[in-house]
Amino acid sequence: MFTTQGSGNGQQLPFNKQQNANTDQQAQITQHSAAVLRKEIVVFQRMSDELHKTALTVEDLQRITDEMNEEISNVDDFFRPIKSYFYWERHCFDIPICWAFRSLFDGLDNIDHLAADIKDARTSLETLDKLLPQVIMQLKLTADDSEALAALLVNSYGQSSLQSAQTDQTFDDLVNVGLDFDRSRSDDFFYIPREVSTTTTSNRYAAFDVARWQGRALHRHP
Repeated sequence: MFTTQGSGNGQQLPFNKQQNANTDQQAQITQHSAAVLRKEIVVFQRMSDELHKTALTVEDLQRITDEMNEEISNVDDFFRPIKSYFYWERHCFDIPICWAFRSLFDGLDNIDHLAADIKDARTSLETLDKLLPQVIMQLKLTADDSEALAALLVNSYGQSSLQSAQTDQTFDDLVNVGLDFDRSRSDDFFYIPREVSTTTTSNRYAAFDVARWQGRALHRHP
């Protein structure tokens, strides 16, 4: 009778120990993930700092390019009558000085495209410069949550491990008591754990066993 509850706990105990081991492993994985996130935050922070410097450099580059483009536009306006000659001359390719000046004016015309590309690059870099700190902030929040979860898992593992150890000890005690009574080969004594005696069904079984024991005693001593 007293072995019913103990045997149930004993059968469940290996599964509880395995669950505790899984919880401990999950806590270790979570702690490792938090550590990796912290390293990623450091790398992203360096990237953010370098990107901010690059954005400032491109901003200065755009300012210089705009100034150059304005000055070149003044030169282009002054040489426009001469410039037209190099484009309508059919044999300009065969005349070295003509082709050289035409290539020079073509290069000056590309300053407009360069200024436009630098402006687009600056806009993109400024957007990234604003977004990357937000990504870092989200990573920090994720790392904080991972560390909090790891601490919770460690705490849960400690309590569950202690409970499993106590259950293991209680189960061993119940088994040892049962073996001692079994080895005694005596019907005059029986053992009922205190936990079992708290239920209504157990009380019925206990009353039945007491009555049976009393009946045996009367039968032996008429």
